[in-house]
Amino acid sequence: MGYSTGVKSYLRFCATHGLPIDPTPSTLSLYIAYTSLHHGSGPKYLTGVRHFLKPSFPDFDDNRAHPAVQAAIRGSKKVRADPMVRKLPLRVSHLQSFLDVARASGSYDDLLFITIISCCFYGCHRSGDLVQSNDKTLRDPRKMIRRTSLVFQDGRAQYRLPYHKTDSEAIYGSGTCTRPEKCQECHQSQAM
Repeated sequence: MGYSTGVKSYLRFCATHGLPIDPTPSTLSLYIAYTSLHHGSGPKYLTGVRHFLKPSFPDFDDNRAHPAVQAAIRGSKKVRADPMVRKLPLRVSHLQSFLDVARASGSYDDLLFITIISCCFYGCHRSGDLVQSNDKTLRDPRKMIRRTSLVFQDGRAQYRLPYHKTDSEAIYGSGTCTRPEKCQECHQSQAM
């Protein structure tokens, strides 16, 4: 793809739609919107359009920098973006299944898992906020929840997240504890 491809595309667009070739913000944003329906190269084509039309239209750069044109470029990138792939959401029924397994097994690891997953779910956390990475270079002591911040009160477990990259203030997390008496026993035995 050379510069000529971009200018040919722009001139064809203007001729097809009965628009003047003067690259006004309106014409450029319409061109970007139109090309984004067919391919993702519209914003790149503007480089070729600029190369050939700038001598005749010295205000090309100002028009390309216009908010309407920039919005059209951002929109074209969204239209042509790859679709997001996400895992299925965690549901309350999943938590109940995990809890049933943890109760049946009595395993400390299973109880810890359901506690972490419950905190993630009810506290709207990412699991990375509540676990420590095996890779020591990824660990940040400012983000670690201190055991001393854990409080059991009124059937809830509450803890302090000391740092988050998007908030300079302290963030407090809380979640409904499914077995507060068991959590307190585990917490006390680990503190010793």
